[in-house]
Amino acid sequence: MRFTNYFTGTLAAAAMLLVGGGCIADDTLPPGGDGTRTVTLSIHVPAARPATRALTARDESRVEEVDVLQFGPDGKYLRYSAGTMVDLDDDSGETRFSTTLLEGEDYDIVVVANARAVVADAVNSAVYEQTGIRDMLDGLKITLGAGDPLTSTPGDKIASGEALPLLPMFGIVREQDIWATGANIMIKMLRSTAKIEVELTDEASKGTVADGVPEPAANSNFELVEVRLYNQPLEGWVAPDVDDWDDWLADDEVAKSPFYGAKSAPAKASYPTHSPLVYTGSDDNVGKSEVLRSIYTFEAPAGSEATRDTNTCLVVGGKYKGSSDVSYYRVDIRNKADDTYLALLRNHNYTVRILSVEGPGRATPDDAFNGTPRLDADKAGHKNTAILPSSISVSRADM
Repeated sequence: MRFTNYFTGTLAAAAMLLVGGGCIADDTLPPGGDGTRTVTLSIHVPAARPATRALTARDESRVEEVDVLQFGPDGKYLRYSAGTMVDLDDDSGETRFSTTLLEGEDYDIVVVANARAVVADAVNSAVYEQTGIRDMLDGLKITLGAGDPLTSTPGDKIASGEALPLLPMFGIVREQDIWATGANIMIKMLRSTAKIEVELTDEASKGTVADGVPEPAANSNFELVEVRLYNQPLEGWVAPDVDDWDDWLADDEVAKSPFYGAKSAPAKASYPTHSPLVYTGSDDNVGKSEVLRSIYTFEAPAGSEATRDTNTCLVVGGKYKGSSDVSYYRVDIRNKADDTYLALLRNHNYTVRILSVEGPGRATPDDAFNGTPRLDADKAGHKNTAILPSSISVSRADM
């Protein structure tokens, strides 16, 4: 099997991950000694790709709730406020919320979408005029459950089920003046997750066709059946790793490295103690030739040969040459150009493009995970695996 895992990366703005439920204590809200003003937040959430199957472009960009954190010119926490939805513009992909902020000058305004429970924890732990912005953002951590093979309990999937039905997002505006009621503040949001998609080329689907031979039917050579995500991160931080917010905003807000708060790495599922996440069938957007808008993950460090057993990776399952049996192929997150492992970064899309399938894979998913690739073309330097990073971003000039 020959793969191109290329990352059409940075999905600048969009999201959907409601972590519902947290209550925020009223006594954490400081008095509006300088007065307050009701303002409008225009949240820009452009669609990443055309809609497909169960998870649509609107779903992937949907914001159902926002929470606003206001910090003073010294970077210290001043106020929490919830946003109330005003309207949604389907054409522009913009959602407008109203909220109340302290009036004054040079405030940093942080907006978090679809992650109220973790915002509640951070706010209830914050100290008015003492907790700094970085310390507070470090506390915005989401935790998922791992799958248990002994009880056949599946792990939590992002954007599927009750754990995280929508994608979380983060946005910030610096040095914002709040004087006029009704002021409109533009917020560019970034997804806090990475997305992995799988696609078959015509050659992979139909096989190599000789001149003069009628073109075979789609999927006569290979048909996708399922994708498994092994050793997935169980922790994700809503906010990115930023030392200088001005540099971050000037650099189009593109994540350059994963972020784990004060930790060196996130907690991860660990195979075989934990079972992989399995994506199959229409409910998981798995078609015969592609898997789109289904596999979302928090940021993860780059793997290595030495850590092969704990690397976050995929196992792709499919039927070769019309066989009734499914065979399996491991796919590591590697860059074909220099054969290096890549980290999974927030707001990036990683497309595993299967270029050709030249033989059956392993008999079981676990054999594929544990074994070396069976196909000759897969061996030397992982010739069939390529990951090419790129960005899908929105300029503030377009907002």
